[in-house]
Amino acid sequence: MMRTIEVIIAIAILIGGVAGLTAYLSVPPPQTISSAQLTQLGYSLLQRMTASGVLQQAAFNPNNPIFVGQLESAFLASLPSNVVYNLTVYNVLQRSINGANSTSYVPVWNISNFSGRSPRFTVTISYVISPLNLSYNIKPHPYPATLFILNTSDAEGWWITGYTGSSLALALKQIFTVRQYFAQVVTINNTAQMNQLLSFGSLQSKGRVYSAQNSIIINVFGESVPISIDAVNKYKNDFTKYDYSLGQNVSVYNITWVSVVGWPFYEVSNINQNAISVFNSTNCPAGDPYYGVIGICGIGSPGLQNFLEGLNGVSCSAPKPGAQNTTPIPSNIQLIENYYGIYVNPYQTASRAMNQTQMQSCGLQPYLEIVSHYSCGNTVCYPAEVYKTAKGGYFVDIGLVRIPDIRVTALALFALFHPPVIPTTNYLATGYTRLVILKLGEI
Repeated sequence: MMRTIEVIIAIAILIGGVAGLTAYLSVPPPQTISSAQLTQLGYSLLQRMTASGVLQQAAFNPNNPIFVGQLESAFLASLPSNVVYNLTVYNVLQRSINGANSTSYVPVWNISNFSGRSPRFTVTISYVISPLNLSYNIKPHPYPATLFILNTSDAEGWWITGYTGSSLALALKQIFTVRQYFAQVVTINNTAQMNQLLSFGSLQSKGRVYSAQNSIIINVFGESVPISIDAVNKYKNDFTKYDYSLGQNVSVYNITWVSVVGWPFYEVSNINQNAISVFNSTNCPAGDPYYGVIGICGIGSPGLQNFLEGLNGVSCSAPKPGAQNTTPIPSNIQLIENYYGIYVNPYQTASRAMNQTQMQSCGLQPYLEIVSHYSCGNTVCYPAEVYKTAKGGYFVDIGLVRIPDIRVTALALFALFHPPVIPTTNYLATGYTRLVILKLGEI
């Protein structure tokens, strides 16, 4: 009997010990680790203090008891009685160490309403402020190139179903001017201006001179390329020589040429009556008027061939597109979408994807995929690709379906040149920035 009682007592002691130990070792409730309400309270409080100027006055004048007292009073009036805080202000310093720029944070002062030895702060909030009277200049750093958009009123487009060249040009200009991505964005309004730019290396417009050197030219007319009346008369016996001269000029001035959709250089276009009278079935072997569109002269696959031969200085066969296919946007281009805030359908259908082997024979090397390639025969086809030319420039070919999405064009140029989204400022100049760290907890 006594042994039974001893066993019962031992079990009771063991259970009591385990229960007591569990009470001390229990996992704390989530609100004691992190509180969404405290975080929201802290951010809201700092924002209100910044709006009123109380925080800046104290942070930049820590030796002024009036400003510091106003800040302490604001905390006292704004926080519940069971909430403790610790506010530390740091000076942000920009330094150059061994030629490398670095940022350091030096504590300036600190205030707190908690005097205990080990406070349990569960929320930490960082906030950057500047003085109330700070003024600074925005210093944009666009990519150092002029972006020309062909918006020639005397030309017609092809393979741009549902759009006109003018509407595509306007949409592109809106994308590229919402911020200063490039040094200048210029629309070329007629074929005479285009001829001036490419023949003489510069364009005079509205009292300014724009150089073709290292520029970017976007042809929004799809498969058709605008041609001036002077060029029509000069190359009337063989318009492929016009494409050859375009390639030469693009190479000479290191221009990045962009074709937004279709089979590039398949036609030339000028709707001037003098040009229309020159077009005929002999110099327009692929059709005049091309599919009934007056002012478009079809020259076929030799157009792209001659452009590339002029561009790279090599002889080659006429590249031809592969079979239609649907492929995804690569992951690296998805990152570009996120950075610039421009999104396209994650799957794109190509109807004019160029053959890698044929393009390489013409001196072009695949450089940057905008839409994923796919197998076509014994080689691969590129639906939308940036090619590097033999002489150092770029040719952007977007061979998607005939309802063009000019956002793909924008992504191609953003991925290629990486113009900055956020302009640099002198906001982080030494002495003009404070980092505020606010810790909150409950007692």
